[in-house]
Order: sequence, then C-alpha cells, then structure tokens
Amino acid sequence: MSEEDSSHRRTHRRTERVLIQVPIEVKGADAGGRPFRETSRTVVINHNGARISLRTTLCPESRVTITNLQNQMSCPFRVVSRVQKTIGLEPEWGVECLEPEIDIWGILFPEKLPARAPEETVDVLLACTVCHTRELAQLSLESYRGLVTKSLVTRDCGKCLDSTEWRLCFIEEDEEGDIGAPAIKEKTRLRAAGVERRRAKRLTAKLPLRLRTSDGAEEVTRTENLSKTGVCFYSRRQMMAGDRIALAVGDPSATPGHKLRARVVWVRAVGGDDQFLYGVELEESA
Repeated sequence: MSEEDSSHRRTHRRTERVLIQVPIEVKGADAGGRPFRETSRTVVINHNGARISLRTTLCPESRVTITNLQNQMSCPFRVVSRVQKTIGLEPEWGVECLEPEIDIWGILFPEKLPARAPEETVDVLLACTVCHTRELAQLSLESYRGLVTKSLVTRDCGKCLDSTEWRLCFIEEDEEGDIGAPAIKEKTRLRAAGVERRRAKRLTAKLPLRLRTSDGAEEVTRTENLSKTGVCFYSRRQMMAGDRIALAVGDPSATPGHKLRARVVWVRAVGGDDQFLYGVELEESA
C-alpha cells in the first residue's frame, strides 16, 4: 500500500475499529467482471468500513454488496484495496461503506477522539439489557473497573430514551447467534481447515497496556480484546512467536514485571499502519 493510500485510510477512519468476526455474504463482480456470491466474515469493522476475508479476487474501486448474516441488513461498499492478511487463511480486503447511515453492524460507534492519551478512557463493547442495542462505549477506567466488579453499568440509552443497565458483550456471542445456513457452512469449513475454537470468551475492551520485551524495551499501547487466558493488541515493536513478555493491563503507570507474564502465540504484520498485531497467551503472575 502506498504512503498516500495509507494516509488516506488513516484520515478517513473516523471511528474506533473493532476486531470482530461477523458472518457476512458478499456479492458483486470479481476482478474479471464475473458475478460472484461468497459467504465469509469480517476481520475488523468500524462505522465507515471494514476489513473482510474473501477468496474471490476483487478490483479496487469496484462496488460490492455486503449482507450481515446476523441481522440480514445489506449495504453497498467500495473496494479500497487488498490488504496484508491479519487473521485467518483467506486474502483480506479493505472496503468503505457507501451508505454509513445504514447500521449494518448493529453497533453504535463513538467518534474517534484525536490525540487521545491511552489512559484517559476505555472503549468497551456493551449491550443494553432492555433493548439489546450494542455500543462501543467510552468509559473511564474507574467506571470500567466498577463494570467488571458488578457486571452491569447504568448509562443513558438513546433507543430507550432512559437510563438503563448495560452489560459486557462477548465476541463469541456475535459469532454464535442465529446466523443462517450459509454462515454455518462457513464455520464448518473453518473447523475442517484446522481453525480451532478459543478456550475462553473474549471481550472487546481497549484497555491501557504496558508491555516489556525480553531485552527490557517498554511500550504503552492498548488491548484490542482480551479473555481470561489471552490478550490481543497492536504494537510497533517486532516480536516473534514464542517470545516471552511482561504485561501490565489497565494501569499505564504500573511496572510490567510486577503484573503478568505472557507468551507470543501469533503475530501479523499490518503494513498500512506500520504496526504488528499480536495474540499472546497469559502464563503466571510475574
């Protein structure tokens, strides 16, 4: 991806992104002009676009229609480019939503705040217990800790027009809903290809994360999602699968050596962002 393309994409990412696999159906014309229809899944979503996994070769600037198989909502998208593979076995494509007023993902996204310090807020995926609206909500660290302790947080709901209780959303809830036969076939195909189910449910929660590598280098970043057994995050530091690191999650002022130890399980280069996406498995307390 050229520097101009990368700058354009960063400029137009107006909301926070979420690493989440939503089952989708994509239809349109492939790079050869032939009509196609393919069942697949998203890799990353935000209000204005997505990164999708797709075997079919597409042509940049072409148009495709994407249907969310969880809610059967469809929307036109513009193909931006093929991007470096992040997760899974298939090629990945960046697509831009052409009608963002259609809530195809069923998630309310806050506007992305410029130059926000990692410790100011936590972005966490919540669901209203009354109307089941989902929102990538921005909470203070104190509010997030209270949510984890009590399992619920009281906040205003724009759909209920009242203060309601909200709960944490597990990513696996999104993947395991009533998504229809095409997506079930896709999940069966992935299992046959050796893609195993995770041992623990993951939460979308962008918490401050301080990491220290084996050579003593440190970096403050944020989690993308986490579970009782692992963490996923972006970093500009290059590490290898099997490397041991120390982590402090939720407290950017903490020293990683006094918190958790982890092992890098997988790493994906994210060329357009000059970053790497890591999945690490938690071991014992440091």
